Amino acid sequence: MFLRGGLWARVLAVAVGVFASGASFAAAAAAAAAASGGVDGLGPVLWRNTSPVSATLGLPRAASAVLPAPGAIASDLALDWASDFTTNQRGDAFVRLDGESLAGTLRLERGLAPGWAASLTVPFGTRGGGVLDQPIDGWHNLWGLPEGGRDRAPTGAVSLFASEAGASAFAVDQRRSSLGDVQLGLARTLVDDGVSVLTLRAQLELPTGAASELWGSGAWEGSLALALARPLGPLALTLQGGVLAGTAADFDPFKRKDLAGFGSLALAWPLSPRWSLLGQLDGHSALLDAPLTPLGGWSVQGLLGLRWRSSGAFAVDFGFSEDLRPGSASDFSLFATLRYRP
Repeated sequence: MFLRGGLWARVLAVAVGVFASGASFAAAAAAAAAASGGVDGLGPVLWRNTSPVSATLGLPRAASAVLPAPGAIASDLALDWASDFTTNQRGDAFVRLDGESLAGTLRLERGLAPGWAASLTVPFGTRGGGVLDQPIDGWHNLWGLPEGGRDRAPTGAVSLFASEAGASAFAVDQRRSSLGDVQLGLARTLVDDGVSVLTLRAQLELPTGAASELWGSGAWEGSLALALARPLGPLALTLQGGVLAGTAADFDPFKRKDLAGFGSLALAWPLSPRWSLLGQLDGHSALLDAPLTPLGGWSVQGLLGLRWRSSGAFAVDFGFSEDLRPGSASDFSLFATLRYRP
């Protein structure tokens, strides 16, 4: 499912228009922006492409440039509820991704010496049929969006399959639950001048998930990224960009790319001392050497959401994402993240 340029712009305009109306809101937003100091320590939505194949290939989730103080532990518990439906064929290569996933991610980051932090990310979840098919069909009908064959597929089915020249890369037709590929990270703050924060992040992904069930790649993967946080007028901006490399993944006959690029742009607009409007773009280059968009295509996803902060150390992000390049990511995803910052 793809919100074409005009429709995406209308949805964004309506959301901004609703929140931006009224002098009382403008005063509250200005006060909230001033109180926040411009840099949001929570950073972006903890996100990466949730497509069944892309999510297994070592992409790091977007993370803050602001590190915990020495001895402090920051934590995030994220839930992503995603629906996929796409078929693609070129020559003797074919892929079908029809299913739904409910994935959780626990991320812990502990401050070490000043300007240093280590992180542990543990993904888990279940993938199978689901209950989102009918609501998504209704959403398509409401906005006049193309179904892409979704309306002709069995409701609640799971069929994840890819092959080339008769050789199967994967085949999943039953519900599967599993631990995913665990990620270890190390981060170093390079610049913190009181306005902007620039951090270098390195991550290693371990082959702990089951590749045959699309909960892992069967490969060791590593990434290196720079994350920048700075104010942009009343907004808090986070930029992240980096490269990903890994050993051979278990998706023969499709081979992984030696290197892939990834990045994100996230904005948080404080609406009040407790609420912020979130907008984010995440993308990556092709991860596999395959002539099919769901496997070997570049991807961009758009996210809209809200952030609520408690009076203490907790915050909650929630919202939805869309694939901005059809077939390259999950059609539609809902996300919610409970976040703790000491």
